[in-house]
Amino acid sequence: MSSEYLSPILNQAGVRCFNVPGSQEELANQGHLSNAITVPSNAVIVHVTGQVGNLESGEVPTDYREEYRQAFENVKAVLQAAGVETGWQAVYKVHFLTLDTSTERLGEWLKNIKDYCGDTRPTTTAIGAKEIAWPGATLEVFVEAIKQL
Repeated sequence: MSSEYLSPILNQAGVRCFNVPGSQEELANQGHLSNAITVPSNAVIVHVTGQVGNLESGEVPTDYREEYRQAFENVKAVLQAAGVETGWQAVYKVHFLTLDTSTERLGEWLKNIKDYCGDTRPTTTAIGAKEIAWPGATLEVFVEAIKQL
């Protein structure tokens, strides 16, 4: 049995969000994520290529907190360029690669997910990586979002 919960922005587009009761749901609550999401076949899906925390100059901040925030801002800018007016709140799927999976870094990631996604809890996969191709980057974020018509 699963428990369905509301995610106002996603629900408007026909997306449904589910968690498995018990320990799976507890982990989902801690991680601000969904165990499963269904997307209707008529939805317009925006796929965002991997974004790093680079500034306009191309440089990556040396403080990981600034880098993470900038990566979220870069995703937001790409979503807006693609016509996703609700930004991160329309994101239903996140994959992120990180060079550092420490509790401190994952905590910073979680803080940003909560700040940017609000009520939306995307499916999320976190992967520890050996290297990110962009010089100086310590994380890369890929997302999928629903575009409202």
